[in-house]
Amino acid sequence: MLRAGFRQAVGIGGVMVAAACASVPSPASGVDERARVEAATQRYAGLIRGAPVDSVLTAYTENGELEISGVGTLKGRKAIRDFLGPLASAVSVSATEMRSDSIAVTGNVARSTGHYRQVAGPKGGPPAEYRGAFHATWAREADGQWRISRLVMEPMRSP
Repeated sequence: MLRAGFRQAVGIGGVMVAAACASVPSPASGVDERARVEAATQRYAGLIRGAPVDSVLTAYTENGELEISGVGTLKGRKAIRDFLGPLASAVSVSATEMRSDSIAVTGNVARSTGHYRQVAGPKGGPPAEYRGAFHATWAREADGQWRISRLVMEPMRSP
């Protein structure tokens, strides 16, 4: 039972799945916004590998949502912090990879889907590998940064 709860929680760590990009380029700059969303995804994956929870929260909009199979939907940075905080002190994440399979950008909204892989375990205990899919909705905010407005993590079921 503890193992199942831990598996769900770590799938979330796949959650702790995008720090924002830098400022918005002028339209003449030719920067591909899909590349900026992918960069934000990779930054997020990096944060999950051990950044403080408050740093991970900067990847979300103020009212961002994190949905994890078996856990439910966490709405807003406070709810996400309340969930991730205890995990951060109990779980060690040694590797996180997120790969976007598709990214579509329309104005200030982007949608991406992909897969993640994470190696994590209880601090001081043996790590395990977790895999699954993610679906993210991103918002480009007034400061030009892409932040997660909704992230759905779908861990693969164990055989």
